[in-house]
Amino acid sequence: MKKVPSLNNKYGKKQKGFTFIELVIVLVIGAIVIGWASTKGAEAFQTYKVGVLADDFAVISKAMGEKYGDKASYAGASMTELEKILPDEIGDGTGAAPWGGDYSVGTGSSTRVFTITATKIEADEGEKAVLRWSNATYNSGTETLVVTFGS
Repeated sequence: MKKVPSLNNKYGKKQKGFTFIELVIVLVIGAIVIGWASTKGAEAFQTYKVGVLADDFAVISKAMGEKYGDKASYAGASMTELEKILPDEIGDGTGAAPWGGDYSVGTGSSTRVFTITATKIEADEGEKAVLRWSNATYNSGTETLVVTFGS
């Protein structure tokens, strides 16, 4: 039977635990994995908040249709007018946006067009959000997203 070589160090004692270099390598690999995961997590959270914004805009747009659809105009539209038919999470729009900003509605370039505005949207999320609609604009200076609906 073959003998397994001993794990003795140069002083004849058995080595216990890890060497310093092994420990450093494991810590560096761990730091890289944690850094990568936190970046991916932040991106996923950003995407989630933009999705919540899109869902809220769809709910507000539907409420505008319910409230003003049979009228010839969106004149006088406001979040206060819609509050009764909007879910509690949106309410009158104050602080309801995913970033803590406000939602508001108003008439657009004609009385058959309306806009939904969201405030306090950071630049990265604003640039992602504006890609969801063909009639959307984002102003990074005011952190405001405006989407136009109607014809």
